[in-house]
Amino acid sequence: MRFVALALAALLVSPPDADACAAPHLVDVALTADGATLLDDGGVVIETRSGAGRNEREIGIGPTLASGRTQIDATMDWIAPGLSVLRPKRNKGRTITVVDGNRKVLLTLKQAKGKTRHAAPDPTSITSTLPSQSKVPSREGPGIATSTASLTLAAPADDDVIAIVVYLITKDGQQGVAYWRRTDDLAYTYRTGGKGCVPGPRPLFEGEQVAFAFLDKYGRTSPLSKALSVTRVAQATP
Repeated sequence: MRFVALALAALLVSPPDADACAAPHLVDVALTADGATLLDDGGVVIETRSGAGRNEREIGIGPTLASGRTQIDATMDWIAPGLSVLRPKRNKGRTITVVDGNRKVLLTLKQAKGKTRHAAPDPTSITSTLPSQSKVPSREGPGIATSTASLTLAAPADDDVIAIVVYLITKDGQQGVAYWRRTDDLAYTYRTGGKGCVPGPRPLFEGEQVAFAFLDKYGRTSPLSKALSVTRVAQATP
């Protein structure tokens, strides 16, 4: 099983002869550290990224969870494109191993009782260099709009936060469309562009409603922040 959730994106493309995507080499890497405590309302945080060769945190295709020789039922929670959490059933006190298809132990974790989750982030602004989606011309073929999206927080995220997740809010509900790995900064920026051959963030358009959540190192999301309307800014020149 490949832990990939590709975002739907606007169709802005390069010339037709450049449209084809080479088969990407994707790796699933555990952001949860070996030996970590796994709270019983959390899970193993997995990032899907483009890469080559072997990474010491790479967990391969189709990992499973086990307690001793017994396989543990788990569900996959898709957070955003390229980010997911493998969640076992609650059972505080047991030791869990993450094993690959050859039964090689990749991680050893200890389940413990859950604790209070983070409060919602406090965003002060979210901007994009794209106009409203209705004003963006589309062309036939695959591709992701070239853009820059920027978030500013009122206070830095705590040290045990792994990611800040962007949720698009529509009349049909909410969907994780992008994320940033946590830093000590208040400002976060991501860029989109190209053919969308590998998991990546969805572009944001002027006027869209978005909200944010923290994903902590235990694989738990905070409540959503207040929703903000995306404001358009000019694309910075090189």
